Amino acid sequence: MKKITIVLAVGFVLLMFTQTHAAIIWQEAHGGGDYYQFAYSVNKNGGWFCDDSIPTAKNVPASDIKTNIPGMAGAYEIPASSSNSPYPLQGKIQMDAYAQGPDNGITPANGAEVKGYANITLSDQFNSDHGVSVEQNVSTLVNRRFMVTGPGQYVLDGHLSGPADVNDTFNSFLGGDFYGASWDLSGHATLDGFVLDENGMIVSSLDNVATFEFNNSDRDGNTPVDLIRKTVDGDDVMYGLTVYLEMETNLQNFNPQQGLMGDLTGMGPFDVGTADLPFEVSASISQVPVPGSLVLLFSGLGSLVCLRRRYFGE
Repeated sequence: MKKITIVLAVGFVLLMFTQTHAAIIWQEAHGGGDYYQFAYSVNKNGGWFCDDSIPTAKNVPASDIKTNIPGMAGAYEIPASSSNSPYPLQGKIQMDAYAQGPDNGITPANGAEVKGYANITLSDQFNSDHGVSVEQNVSTLVNRRFMVTGPGQYVLDGHLSGPADVNDTFNSFLGGDFYGASWDLSGHATLDGFVLDENGMIVSSLDNVATFEFNNSDRDGNTPVDLIRKTVDGDDVMYGLTVYLEMETNLQNFNPQQGLMGDLTGMGPFDVGTADLPFEVSASISQVPVPGSLVLLFSGLGSLVCLRRRYFGE
């Protein structure tokens, strides 16, 4: 009976120790910041703009990029953005594109997130005399790195959130090769492992631990992952959590070589997210707690042993 009591006590202590003391330690970038890398990019937010009274269309490219060199601090809280309403259609069309990391640069305690949106809005003054062939491309990425204090099972959660009816207005204007509106939305959350040398430098990869791919219909992922503190050779292990979001829009009612081809009067706005409700990819990593049922089981068995000793004098 003493042996059983010792086994139960040791098992209970080990369970409680694992539940309480295993932890995730996020790594700080050189120069400050709890991220390793970020890149917020408005790669396209412009194109051809034409007024019937002006025979030559105007090509207006627009881009903005906020990024950092991996491992160096940067303007983590500053978004990339572009606002475009160019001549000869100023006031008749408005194009806004936006990419950012977490709100105000404050990283979620247990993960990472990125946000963005892309909008094309036509005013009441936009009519069949006006032509556009415009594109938007927005991408945003954040990578964080962490280590665990002990081996165990963890859970990776990933989500894409944003408006559910994003396809509605784009479907209102469809046609041939030079007549239509389209959009694309994708993102991912990935977890990768790396082996470190004695100086903390990456010397090899543990390959991908888990990946979730997101689109407008597939927005959630959840999977258990087994993480380790050291390899069998005793080398330290580090993990990288990356969240990524990309969106594209295209609106065209004319071919620059052939002239106007479609009437956009009264249509739009063509939105992939908005300033008030952007699309967001987020991911978190958390330890799987010891099931309460196991704790209760060990506690109950321990209580029975104590009762047996009390009433039977064992």
